[in-house]
Amino acid sequence: MKSTFSILFYIDRSKPSGEGLCLVRCRISCNGRTASFSTRQQTSPDDWLAKKGRVGPTSAVAHGVNHALSDIEQRLNALYERTLREERYITAEYLKEQYLRQDKPRQTFADIYSALCEEKAAHKSKATARGFRDSYKSFVR
Repeated sequence: MKSTFSILFYIDRSKPSGEGLCLVRCRISCNGRTASFSTRQQTSPDDWLAKKGRVGPTSAVAHGVNHALSDIEQRLNALYERTLREERYITAEYLKEQYLRQDKPRQTFADIYSALCEEKAAHKSKATARGFRDSYKSFVR
């Protein structure tokens, strides 16, 4: 099955910040369906080059923002290729969810275990909580 895919960066002029900066958003189009998300980058509407989907080179923050946008585009393309190869079918919303999941920091096993200890301490007796705490100390060593 043939799949169409494109990435477009645009600025959201409807919600400028107090400094007059607009958020740069990313729109993913895949098989006629779209999904968009914030790139967490900001720029002045005057510096934005809509045809290129990038910040003009005269802006002071142009290099950093353009580098971040290129990185997002590269990661989305790689994710698209990998997902299409492994799963054979892809949607824009699924691609967006997979990309945003990659950005989140992953919990370590120690973090998960300490959360479990806190949960057990709230529900069990002091002896049980002490046992979990002692085993956590030996685990972290």
